[in-house]
Amino acid sequence: MSEAVYLITKYGGYYRPNCQGYTSSPLEAGRYTLQEAIRYSHPNGPDGPRDGIRYVHQDDLKGGTVKSGSRTQSTDLEPKSPDNPADNQEPVKNPKGGDA
Repeated sequence: MSEAVYLITKYGGYYRPNCQGYTSSPLEAGRYTLQEAIRYSHPNGPDGPRDGIRYVHQDDLKGGTVKSGSRTQSTDLEPKSPDNPADNQEPVKNPKGGDA
């Protein structure tokens, strides 16, 4: 099973847990598996328009990961770069072979 470590963004906001609304805070954003992130970021199919939706791995945010139970959490958690590899529309290859 894939680990839920991806955040889904749309025009600067983040999907909340279970895709129930939006938040401007990545600390309040939901975490999704890679498969969920790909599915939700392609609402019009794999070749259709993405409607401003993309996904980013939590490690690719400024300030590092958001650790549950952490007493100090950075509020400077925005995508590092528009060239983020997590924004790639191509399927991610699993190191063990096949698609992730």
